Amino acid sequence: MVNHFSQYTVLLLLTTSCILVVMVDGDQCKDDLLGDCTSDCNQKCVAAHSGGEGICGPSLGFRNRCWCYYECPPLKKCQDSFFIDRGCADNTKCDLACAAKYPGKGAEGTCGFRATLKRWSCDCTYFCNPN
Repeated sequence: MVNHFSQYTVLLLLTTSCILVVMVDGDQCKDDLLGDCTSDCNQKCVAAHSGGEGICGPSLGFRNRCWCYYECPPLKKCQDSFFIDRGCADNTKCDLACAAKYPGKGAEGTCGFRATLKRWSCDCTYFCNPN
């Protein structure tokens, strides 16, 4: 019984790591908005994303979905600044404020004092959609 458990564990780990490689790869995006898999899956993908490749594959349900794999557009870095009430000894306060203002966008903050305005500010850098 222990051998079966070990074999299933190894199989699960191999399957999970293969799936994670596809998901972690930052240069390839995956879109499943094309719906159930049909014979024109690849054509739909190419129409939606130039250079994409449509592949039929399993989904969480019982039906196969049309998955579209394509090269991700480059991420653009944006900047924003805002004033804060109190000063900060390091960037931690601004890092947290920027992450709260731009969740999931890799926001980082730098704390600074605007001498001409006599106010503290947070300067945020975050990833935004390319335009």
